[in-house]
Amino acid sequence: MTRCAKRPFSGDPDEKAYLIGLRAGDLYVSKHGGSIRATVSTTHLAMIELIRRVFGKYARVVATPKFLKKWNQFEWEVYSLLHSSFEFLLTKRVEANESFLSFLAGFFDAEGSISIRRQSSSTTTRVVLEISSNNLRLLKFFHVQLRRLGYHPKLPSKPARTKGEIIGYGPYTRSFWRLSITRTYEAVKLLSSLPIKHKEKVLKRELAIQCHDKPWKDVSEQIKALRQTIKKEVKICIEEAKKAYLTGHKGSI
Repeated sequence: MTRCAKRPFSGDPDEKAYLIGLRAGDLYVSKHGGSIRATVSTTHLAMIELIRRVFGKYARVVATPKFLKKWNQFEWEVYSLLHSSFEFLLTKRVEANESFLSFLAGFFDAEGSISIRRQSSSTTTRVVLEISSNNLRLLKFFHVQLRRLGYHPKLPSKPARTKGEIIGYGPYTRSFWRLSITRTYEAVKLLSSLPIKHKEKVLKRELAIQCHDKPWKDVSEQIKALRQTIKKEVKICIEEAKKAYLTGHKGSI
């Protein structure tokens, strides 16, 4: 494939469902001339690698540094100009067919989290899955579909964060809700069936499957080590974005 060549989408239904799930999360998609531009901004190397993995076989993937002056934050904008056959990504939608788990995996890679922690007032290990979104309708859809598959997800009617609430960089512009799987055996079962691709989450999944039935004291150091590894990678990713940005924008900050 030449530098600017664009291959048409494969047509694989599970791959399509995964990409639609990713689109329902962090991925921004728009028309760009005769191409379809897919873009995501991130401070995680794992997300950059994910975009390269899912789109790199179809077109060139470019990562450019950005500086968010409002938050004094450096990050990467990763994009690919895709073949027009990817126009199915232009609008956000849901997949409720046999490819549902692929759709959920794509969204989970964008908006999901895996928590491995000590069970409260116990010596056992607990695994919890959470998906956060301002799209309550989509979370309700996931709630219904997961119940049909035999899971017991929780989706409180009260938002986890409300519009205007100030945490971290500033006030939330929209309220968001959180769906969770809190039964450890259900979390592990669902993780085992989700075709996730995000490296950080794949590593957490492997650790959750390995450690969920072991005493917390026997696994806490492994879990701590993975957290520190991810935190270090994010720091390096931000530092590299800063270095690249300052190299190309001398005196602009």
